[in-house]
Amino acid sequence: MKKSYIIDYHSPDIDLQSFNPQPHDDFAFVLQLFVGIEGEKGEECFDIFVCTPKWIEHNYTKQTIITGLHTIIVQEYNFPKIKEAIDEIFCAEGATWQEITNRISYYGRSEMDYSHWSYNKKSVRCGMGMTETSI
Repeated sequence: MKKSYIIDYHSPDIDLQSFNPQPHDDFAFVLQLFVGIEGEKGEECFDIFVCTPKWIEHNYTKQTIITGLHTIIVQEYNFPKIKEAIDEIFCAEGATWQEITNRISYYGRSEMDYSHWSYNKKSVRCGMGMTETSI
């Protein structure tokens, strides 16, 4: 049985260690996870959109239907706490890498899969890939 683990964390938007959002409960950023298999070489990048309820409220109208695929909603920025939760989610077991990625791809968008992102006049997915934030 193979087991995944997170090799590294990165954000193209913020410095994960020094980020101090003001206000502390209204922010959003992309978090990239580099995930590999214990004892094997190689990694795959998974993107997660991290935001707060207040950020969603300020960036989406009341008429918008929002889905949260690949999105984690937190109350405040506490990277050790966020990391702890994500470590648990992304520690998966499976017979193959494909089986593992099938389990964790709900939580993070794989660099290999961009098919889940869409935008139309009736609904919008909260998170990455959105150039407009309200309808």
